[in-house]
Amino acid sequence: ENTNKLFDGTNKITTDTLLTDIQNKSLTWKNTIVGRWTSGNCTVTLDDEGKLTVSKTEGKTTGNMAGYDDVSNRPWHDVCEQITSVVIENGVTSIGNGAFAYFYGLTSVTIPNSVTNIGINAFAGCSNLASVTIPDSVTSIGGAAFSSCAGLTNVTIPNSVTSIGDYAFASCSNLENVTFTPGAANNTLSIGELAFYDTKEDATVAYANGENTNKLFDGNNKITTDTLLIDIQNKTLTWKADVQTWTSGNCTVTLDSEGTMTVSKTEGKENGNMADYTEVPPDWYEDKNDIKKVVFEDGVTSIGQLAFYQCSNMTSVTIPNSVTTIGQYAFAYCRGLTSVTIPESMTSIGDYAFGYCPDLASVTFTPATANNTLTFGMEVFINIKDGATVAYGDGDTMLFDGTNKIKADTIVAELSDETLTWKNTIVGTWTSGNCTVTLDDEGTLTVSKTEGKTTGNMADYQGTPPEWY
Repeated sequence: ENTNKLFDGTNKITTDTLLTDIQNKSLTWKNTIVGRWTSGNCTVTLDDEGKLTVSKTEGKTTGNMAGYDDVSNRPWHDVCEQITSVVIENGVTSIGNGAFAYFYGLTSVTIPNSVTNIGINAFAGCSNLASVTIPDSVTSIGGAAFSSCAGLTNVTIPNSVTSIGDYAFASCSNLENVTFTPGAANNTLSIGELAFYDTKEDATVAYANGENTNKLFDGNNKITTDTLLIDIQNKTLTWKADVQTWTSGNCTVTLDSEGTMTVSKTEGKENGNMADYTEVPPDWYEDKNDIKKVVFEDGVTSIGQLAFYQCSNMTSVTIPNSVTTIGQYAFAYCRGLTSVTIPESMTSIGDYAFGYCPDLASVTFTPATANNTLTFGMEVFINIKDGATVAYGDGDTMLFDGTNKIKADTIVAELSDETLTWKNTIVGTWTSGNCTVTLDDEGTLTVSKTEGKTTGNMADYQGTPPEWY
């Protein structure tokens, strides 16, 4: 415990001094500790080499330092010009306000994994401090804690930090990026006003490497690696996965950071039916405003009731030729949806499935095999865009209501509470020379060059009439 050391005149005999170098000398014991003070529940000492050491005082229950809103009240204030390094020992839990501010000769700081709070102005104005490692025990970085630390170029914020105070890194003129260590999903990080004001021009966000793919989000927008530091000030950010994953019936549902939701059949399942959500909303309901596009992969067979209800920012949906049913209210109140294509595999669309989608202007039906049926529930397309009409993809069949054809100028909203049948609109097909001849149910005879033929010559009919005679 005796901190005295041997000195040869003014030179300290250190632990690496050779024994042969202390022969034939008279040495003097001197105290290497030139200052000792109390700060809250901590003891602070300064040695003769400029190292300030902070340790938890024995017998104290916590290791909190005192705060110094007026830095001239610090017990060591008069010797601050002698201080070149600060070593905070394990057991110290809070670095006091203003504790080490304006130590202009300070070049290094050691912060242990016991510190949870770095106080206001703690290291403000330490202009020669070139680096600092903030341990993953710290939850709060106080206002102006590292302001005007012109030597700092890069700082890593651990995922334990939940708040960064106003002006925390302001006027760190050489700070070019701040690296955030990904936190657990749904944890938040509050960043104060002007926290990164007057840092290096075009200073940006960075993310620490690792398997955790969570990123910071400002509402619906991801904070990317080209986001400027000044654009994340005065905000509360949330950690979210780049890709979120849920289960729905026999399907797997993912949502990426760009707003694309993908629904796929879960490997090993016998069918690709999604769950219905008649009583409890889907797990992604809280993220519904993040959904911009939904893609169903081949193998999905059923879209669940209320699965995408009120996804107001969804603008497109892709439905493959494996889906046979769409549940009630599945896409109701998807106010951004402008068009949808119904695949030929579809056999049933539930009540109000696309109801109250005011921008839905185009509904295209892909022609199915003749005699297949398509059942519409009640008010499937109620309150979509005024004047929206039926459209057909390429094919030879059309929907019929009994004997009446559902034409391409039929108002979509009229398709309600009925079962329609696909019928072949081509009543005859023949070959003529290098051409194909078709006759539709409205009396139009179409002649086209047969694929693969070198010319498009029809046959002549001098003795025998054509097959369509």
